[in-house]
Amino acid sequence: MEEAKNKNARINSILLLSVLSLLFVYVVYRAYHMAITLDEGYSYGIIHGNKITAATANNHYLNTFLMAVCSTLFGDSELSLRLPSICGFLMYAYACYMLLRNKHLLILLSGIALLLLNPYLLDYFSLARGYALGIGFFMLSLVQLLKAADASTTTVFFKHAAFTLLFSTGACLANLTYVNANLILLLILFISYLRLKKEPAGNRKKIILFVSAVIINFGCLGILIKELFRLRAANELYFGGTTGFIHDTLHELVGSSMYFWLHNYDGAVLQIASQAFIALFLVIIAYVLFCRRYNNLAVLTILLSLMIAAPVVQFMLLATKLPFGRTSLAYIPLMGLCLCFFMQELLEKNRKKIIGYTVGSFSFLFLFIPGTFNFVLNANVSYCYDANFNMYSKEAMGTINELCKGRPRVTIMYSGYMGSGVNYYKHRYSINNLVLAGDYKPMADEDILLLLKNEKEQAKCLDGYTLLKQYPIPNFDCFLYVKKEQANNREELCRGDINLKASNRMYVCREWDQRIISNKKRATSWETFSFIAYPGNVCALKTDEGLYVSADLGSRAELTGNRTQPNEWELFRYIDLGGGSYAFKAANSKYLSLDTTTLQLYAKGDSIGANERFELIHLPILYDTDVVLKAFLQHSPVK
Repeated sequence: MEEAKNKNARINSILLLSVLSLLFVYVVYRAYHMAITLDEGYSYGIIHGNKITAATANNHYLNTFLMAVCSTLFGDSELSLRLPSICGFLMYAYACYMLLRNKHLLILLSGIALLLLNPYLLDYFSLARGYALGIGFFMLSLVQLLKAADASTTTVFFKHAAFTLLFSTGACLANLTYVNANLILLLILFISYLRLKKEPAGNRKKIILFVSAVIINFGCLGILIKELFRLRAANELYFGGTTGFIHDTLHELVGSSMYFWLHNYDGAVLQIASQAFIALFLVIIAYVLFCRRYNNLAVLTILLSLMIAAPVVQFMLLATKLPFGRTSLAYIPLMGLCLCFFMQELLEKNRKKIIGYTVGSFSFLFLFIPGTFNFVLNANVSYCYDANFNMYSKEAMGTINELCKGRPRVTIMYSGYMGSGVNYYKHRYSINNLVLAGDYKPMADEDILLLLKNEKEQAKCLDGYTLLKQYPIPNFDCFLYVKKEQANNREELCRGDINLKASNRMYVCREWDQRIISNKKRATSWETFSFIAYPGNVCALKTDEGLYVSADLGSRAELTGNRTQPNEWELFRYIDLGGGSYAFKAANSKYLSLDTTTLQLYAKGDSIGANERFELIHLPILYDTDVVLKAFLQHSPVK
């Protein structure tokens, strides 16, 4: 009997290790092959000095730090930047191995399908974001938590509790969404400790280790909670749901995990799957309450229940957003483990064959087969579900790189979803003559346009462009356009987005009738202009539509934003007045001036007074042009 059990354990271990090895190859190849996505581009910007993005929730601290280390050691290739996430997979894989290796074969197969073959979860192990490290550390903390809960002595408890807290701290540093989980782990450890039979004298080294782990955990937790409140006050906790946990968290997770079905069938499939998971979890809760045993299944059930309750209570009391999509990844392995441990316990505690057949059949037919089939349908090495619009960014930028060769300057305007990726590949391929013109505007006149389908449909300038390539993307499509005529020969030094404030302390705005007026208390897209600098302290200003600001001398020299090309009346000489203030001189040698009665801007100032001074507020959106533009403006030769 013992020999047969050992043989089965060896077979299970070999099977599990084989699956993990194949998945490791899959994850690494995707990390090498896939194009950089929108959020990864933001992370890349942070490690290259974008302080604005670094102050937002896009900054996953541990991942950002490790990305910077990998960038320094191995360069800026996609694989190099994604190495921390690959390490996250290794941690996750080890934890899954430790948790599943002793399960019955059919339960093991279900565990593989639920924990390892979820395509949505696997996406994030191939992306340079903190989610992979977060869930890797979280799963390691879970392994240690179950060992601590099983401990029969305080010495053993302190050892595993210490590692639980250290790994949990790592998860929180990798991603702030694990702060709730950390607090719940602390509560479960406290409950587990109370149930222990206390020893007269514990191992001093283990106690010191535990106390050190508590101090580290509480110290990091205090800093991170403070940071969460700062982000909330700054309205930076922007990703999450506001409807309800079932709709925002459960339905979104099920839909994302089964996205082939999501795009090919109606919502009935997803509704049935979601309701089935709710029913199963309620059965597990009822079973745990009925048995009244404090074992691994009970610990997992308590953990999952509290992780559901905590964000719901915070949503009701603090109006925080509910876990949604990638911020709720931890629920996938937690629910899978609860199911596996529940079915394993049913097999071990009930010797009736009917129970074994029922559990085995359910496990194989309703968990393993659908889970494996779903993975086969959705597995790919080209894109991740949350950012499939970026799947051709790498290929498109390779084509653009060829277009730029031999040309002194090429401007590109692009979809906002592709901006950070375009920026990354500009650096990656050293396309130094490529000028990034910012997010797409309907009246673009740049040399190259890289647009998604909805932007193409809104474009008003495509008659002047040739479609070079159309990239097929589900629900998106991407289009690469090249300007038909040669770009103008004027040398462009740099460009970037700005706001302007006039002497009345109001933001300058492009109104619906194209007038330029200063009457807005806050800046939105209509108050944002592209500042394009040319030699000789000459610049042009483009509105949010992509039209140039012009000194319309045909009427009263009022400024309008309605020209498609930067000719004489669309160019201004800028003068640095110090302290972020500038004056602008039009082609009629008059300064741009605020009319305090109409609040319109005119080119009629004879000298620089209060109404001819404008505060230029630099908007760091693209970190490479940001640095160039800021440095350029700070060192303007004309005073």
